[in-house]
Amino acid sequence: MKDNQKMCFFLAQGFCNAKRNRDALIVARIRAPGAVGLNLFAPDISILFIQAGNDVEYLYLPLDTVLQHIEEHNLWKDVSYLLMYYAAEFQVYLQTNTSVPTYELVCNHLWVLSQETFEVRATTPAAQFILDRTTLSRSSVMKILSELVRGGHIVINRGLLIEIKNLPQSY
Repeated sequence: MKDNQKMCFFLAQGFCNAKRNRDALIVARIRAPGAVGLNLFAPDISILFIQAGNDVEYLYLPLDTVLQHIEEHNLWKDVSYLLMYYAAEFQVYLQTNTSVPTYELVCNHLWVLSQETFEVRATTPAAQFILDRTTLSRSSVMKILSELVRGGHIVINRGLLIEIKNLPQSY
């Protein structure tokens, strides 16, 4: 929202994190090309803020302007594909983050971290990556990570995830 007008955020280059205002929990990763704010029926998303994760190029436009452009250029099919993609990503997020045991949640985020760019993996400690995306306690995350290292299941050097060898099904 800007001046009581719904806005759209288009990311052309880089990535951003969508974070909750109340605790800065990362709830979504926006990768270029990406868009936020296209849904007319979405509740007020002012509970979130967007933070650049690296150098970004973006465009910030009023939703009415965007919808007019979509209509004039018959881009509804493209918009529907984008929204279907986001719906599928949200479904995966819910499956891996909702009502999941602590150990499984840590493992899920280790896999997500292992798929990140080299820049992210080389600058983000594994524990911090998990803590930024969950409401788990630091002590429980550190305990699980240290036991995975001790068991030879993962390799962590100076806090950075180097390798996932194998993650046991259960803890």
